[in-house]
Amino acid sequence: MSMKFIERHNLWTPEQYARAEQVMEQIESEGIQMIRLSWPDQYGLLRGKMLSVAALKSAFVSGSEITMAPFFFDTASAIVFNPFQEGGGFGDPDLSGSPNVVMIPDPTTFRVLPWADKTGWMLADLTMRSGKSFALSPRSILKKALAELANEGYEFKAGLEVGSPRFQCNK
Repeated sequence: MSMKFIERHNLWTPEQYARAEQVMEQIESEGIQMIRLSWPDQYGLLRGKMLSVAALKSAFVSGSEITMAPFFFDTASAIVFNPFQEGGGFGDPDLSGSPNVVMIPDPTTFRVLPWADKTGWMLADLTMRSGKSFALSPRSILKKALAELANEGYEFKAGLEVGSPRFQCNK
């Protein structure tokens, strides 16, 4: 993987490049020492990797590789797909043999964690080493669906309805 992976594969918007500079300035000014990169798995669980500031600087250029193995397991951690059969059990030749995927930090999501001393956090997108989007990534699936909606002239809006649970006590 070349040192200019993000640039070479056009994986960031101009806003992300600008935000990455701001993030590095904020990290320095606030004395942040570790950054948690997170990505959602197929069950909505956040998984991730902790990076030093130096490793984040590198990830802002070349991403950070991780295993795609969690995508082979169910919620009970039992193997569902055989990664060593052709197509990795998913029918996609790119997934044969459980190759690493690349976490691409999304600097627009950076936050300082108030409960973890000197620690920042941000979401990451997953791509293949070829720069192609990782087909099983929930963020990639959502981005593709949103782009298709936009192409049809629609905009997705969502809201959260939080209410108190209803309890009934019968004597």
